[in-house]
Amino acid sequence: MNNIFTLSRLPSLSWKSSIATFLTLLAAGFLMMSVQKVHATAIVQHGATISKGCTSPKRPGDTTDCAFTVGYNDAAGDTISIDEAWDVEDFGGDNVRVPLVGNAPIVAVSGNTTCTVAGALPCKIGKSGSVLSGLPGTAGNGSVTFGSNTYVIQANDPDPLPDQANAKVHDLCDDPNTSGCEGSSNTLQFTSSTNLIHPHTTLTKTADPKSGRAPLDVTYTYQEKNDGDDPISNVIVSDDKCSPVKPTLGIDLIHNVGDTNKNGVLDPGETWVFTCKATLNEITTNTATATGTASDQQPAPKETSGEVTVTVINPHTTLTKTPSATIVRKGDSVTYTYKEKNDGTDPITNVVVTDDKCSPVTPTLGGDGIHNTGDTNNNGVLDPGETWTYTCKTTLNDTTTNVATASGTASDDKAAPDERSGEVTVKVINPHTTLIKSADPTSGLAPLDVTYAYKEKNDGNDPISNVVVTDDKCSPVIPTLKDATHNTGDTNSNGVLDPGETWVYTCKAILNDTTTNTAKATGTASDDKAAPEETSNKVTVTIQKPAAPGRMTGGGSVFTKDGVRVTHGFELHCDINVTPNNLEINWDKGNKFHLDTLTSATCSDDPSIVPNPPAAGFDTYVGRGTGKYNGVAGATAEWTFTDAGEPGKNDTAKIVIKDVNNVVVLTVSGNLKVGNQQAH
Repeated sequence: MNNIFTLSRLPSLSWKSSIATFLTLLAAGFLMMSVQKVHATAIVQHGATISKGCTSPKRPGDTTDCAFTVGYNDAAGDTISIDEAWDVEDFGGDNVRVPLVGNAPIVAVSGNTTCTVAGALPCKIGKSGSVLSGLPGTAGNGSVTFGSNTYVIQANDPDPLPDQANAKVHDLCDDPNTSGCEGSSNTLQFTSSTNLIHPHTTLTKTADPKSGRAPLDVTYTYQEKNDGDDPISNVIVSDDKCSPVKPTLGIDLIHNVGDTNKNGVLDPGETWVFTCKATLNEITTNTATATGTASDQQPAPKETSGEVTVTVINPHTTLTKTPSATIVRKGDSVTYTYKEKNDGTDPITNVVVTDDKCSPVTPTLGGDGIHNTGDTNNNGVLDPGETWTYTCKTTLNDTTTNVATASGTASDDKAAPDERSGEVTVKVINPHTTLIKSADPTSGLAPLDVTYAYKEKNDGNDPISNVVVTDDKCSPVIPTLKDATHNTGDTNSNGVLDPGETWVYTCKAILNDTTTNTAKATGTASDDKAAPEETSNKVTVTIQKPAAPGRMTGGGSVFTKDGVRVTHGFELHCDINVTPNNLEINWDKGNKFHLDTLTSATCSDDPSIVPNPPAAGFDTYVGRGTGKYNGVAGATAEWTFTDAGEPGKNDTAKIVIKDVNNVVVLTVSGNLKVGNQQAH
């Protein structure tokens, strides 16, 4: 900014009077002018002034360019000569004199100016008109600008910065032919100063809390203090690991709590507060930065806080559990293996593994017999990345589902989160079957056709596959099928003897001698091991010796399971070709069977029936025949009558009658309640 001071002489005064007037004004003091913190004082000589205009420096490091101007405005019409110009700089405290002659071009700004050589002194300023001459009393004016002087503000420069511009001038005669009229030389001075600014802030940052477990909610607090001498506007705080950073507002909800005068500017001495919230899952180190605008509308120095570290721990483990087998037999032992892996970021001490169905759970130790096999550095701490091993052995009698739990202590001396394994189920199976064998018939004369029937029942809790039934006296034993593939007892047709199912097999044989035999059933349990082999009951088929020709007569009453009386009377010969052969059976109020034809008869001695031997040579009559059921022909009857001696209470009768459609209409067996059966 240029600060030009001019003072004109009073009209119609001589040059001597002008000098007197100038000295009077000089004695009265300096004329002051201040613009944008620039303080200036000018000394006036010979009706001329000097001024210095500089770009406004504000802070160390700024560059200032200054231009010097000598001006003249005299109503009396004198002319002055500028003989010399220089600048005295006290920026660094060294009072350096910087000559301006030849240092910069001299430019005529206005009025009448004559310079002998461009850029050099002396130079004349004076009367109006094209020539610096004329009659006395003609007004003179003009100005000359000397080139700029550049200076970089230093950090050690005084504040405010002083500066002085100088020019030596003297009056010239109005008539150049007149000698002895020149005035004495005098020095013009212009003294100025500029107040410097030192914008500076200090940013401090804190975290609360400073440590904790993930996920950790942290509040960062930032305090931006203006410890310079310049107000800062447009203050912004940012963080490289947290966003957004928000100002903490006062009760008016507009201004920062530190804005004491509520002018929206961070004034010197004020401390503004900002905060930022973040959720941390790992150790985090971050810094904050504060920016703003100084009063010279240039950025204030950027301020960075110190680093703040928040220690975040994430104690976490994963426990897995596996059994040595998932299917075992009742009473078998199982070994559980536990793997406790530290998949967090925090070392765990005091690790303990427990199981709700097995105890004790013991660590698997390494070669030193002290440290877990997974303790790779043998420090007794479950470090991140390590996996420790434990085992427990127990005997199971029932299907068992259990879980394990691992506990320990984190680095903050608090319990690490308990870790539960997934549920593990070990199925305890009890594969068992019961094999029942029967024969039909159980006795008869040789050669006797016998059909053995086998019923293999799964009365355990485990499905059996690959079922095979064998007989030590009959082969092959074949399954009774309901289709081309599945046993009649395979209710769900899955080819597996499931618990509760009963499968049926048969075997046919022709016996010539009394035979006692057994069957065996084998299969595979769900553990792919052999199911327990099952042996059937013994079955004896008695081959009877042919009896002498004879007959059996008699009759009586027997009762069904429902209490229905069945009466019968008969005369039957052991030889079907010998007659008569009669049989009448009555039951249940009107039902009757009448034998028309005897189709089969066998008379034999059963050694178990006393008296033995029987007087008639036989005691058992087994017969078959056809006849009428309630008057309808085509019915069949089978019977077995025994004579166990007198008076007949131990005699037995077994009768099965089927109608023409082969539907059983009567089944009865038992000792006679009334009557007698006699072998002859």
